[in-house]
Amino acid sequence: MHNMEKLSNVHFKLPKHLHMRKDVELFLSEKLLSMLEQDAVRQLINVASMPGIEAVFAMPDIHTGYGFPIGTVAGADIESGGVISPSGVGFDINCGMRLFVSQVNSKSSQRYIREFINKLFSMVPAGVGCTGDLKLNDRELDVVLEKGARWAVERGYGELEELDKTEDLGCMRQASAIAVSKQAKKRGARQLGTLGSGNHFLEVQYVLDVYDKDIASKLNIKKGDLCIMFHCGSRGLGHQVCKEYSGYVLQDMKKRGEYIADKELGFVKFKSKLGQDYFAAMGAAANFAWANRQVIGAIVKDVFKQVFDGETIRMVCDIAHNIAKIEKHKINGKTKRLCVHRKGATRAFPGQLVIVPGDMGSKSYLLIGTETSLQVSLASCCHGAGRALSRSRAKKEIAYNQVDSFLREKNILAYSHSKSALIEESPFSYKDVEEVIDVVCSAGIVRKVVSLCPLAVLK
Repeated sequence: MHNMEKLSNVHFKLPKHLHMRKDVELFLSEKLLSMLEQDAVRQLINVASMPGIEAVFAMPDIHTGYGFPIGTVAGADIESGGVISPSGVGFDINCGMRLFVSQVNSKSSQRYIREFINKLFSMVPAGVGCTGDLKLNDRELDVVLEKGARWAVERGYGELEELDKTEDLGCMRQASAIAVSKQAKKRGARQLGTLGSGNHFLEVQYVLDVYDKDIASKLNIKKGDLCIMFHCGSRGLGHQVCKEYSGYVLQDMKKRGEYIADKELGFVKFKSKLGQDYFAAMGAAANFAWANRQVIGAIVKDVFKQVFDGETIRMVCDIAHNIAKIEKHKINGKTKRLCVHRKGATRAFPGQLVIVPGDMGSKSYLLIGTETSLQVSLASCCHGAGRALSRSRAKKEIAYNQVDSFLREKNILAYSHSKSALIEESPFSYKDVEEVIDVVCSAGIVRKVVSLCPLAVLK
């Protein structure tokens, strides 16, 4: 930590040393820097030591993860031996966000909120190992893995125009169902249309403030509009893909005699057979996640129409976290093809909408990427507030009554299958989202469009 250099009030640099091939740049305030864990710094150093690495960035929501810190962006040059790492994507492949907005005013709809969230609680399964009503045979599941959200639309879940508002149109073309094991498919066969556990949620919100009137007007979003945001990913299928390929990659490193700095940080050349197999399996899991969000979105739309007397909601955008993409970026004036890992981070290309949720008791934000993001962060932004307490610490230090009282005081309805889930994901477990948003906006990576305030949350 004593090597850290301050570039601006929100931009720091950890110069390369030890085995590092590149500097690490960190977007943090002084306060967030003081919260940075030593283990996260150690992990950043290991990431910056991988072959072919060209750039490593830490976002303000950074905290220690598996191999890579959560809140990390890392690009490796695939034309010069650059690598891909399963831990650079994580276990919840394409964990992502989807946002809907209505023309219903939040003040006039208060009496409907409880009925709406109650119905969703019964219709959108949540929790560890939860399953849904959709049960797919092997052949149908393979189609999901290769077509993604389009599979769901073709079966009546949502509208074709929603694909245009989804990152990659809801499908990674490099995906291959063959690269996904039978065990992974077995875990996913009953999980389409389910939220899962951990930090996944569905939240009813309203537009609190409008910052960019032009963008908000184009999106037909105005102050007071009722919104629905949800966060989920590839469930057990994605978890199994990461688990299996992490093992394969470590075995391969041992065979090659590759130095292993951290047994959680395995990597393999992107252009190798194993690298291509993982990329294809990761893409298939990402497609499963997009199909999952498409199915949940259709359920949310149907329930909204039932409860709100025929009123409709429309999709604003769907963005991915925890994913690796092949992109062209300029590095020191030269355009290079990079494998860009975004773990707990999201794309923020110029003009791209970015969703950054807070916690159950704070605001969330809809942002938009800028030209600056291309120059300073591989067109990437943070993905949330970021944990301040681990789940185990939260359970030791926070009482359920404390969480319940806090949410009641704010008139926020909270639904969960377990009290421990509300404790682990309580507002006291997370960093201040306002501090995080101030950093990425001050760095010029994104601009604020609107803020969203919670009314009810389903965990």
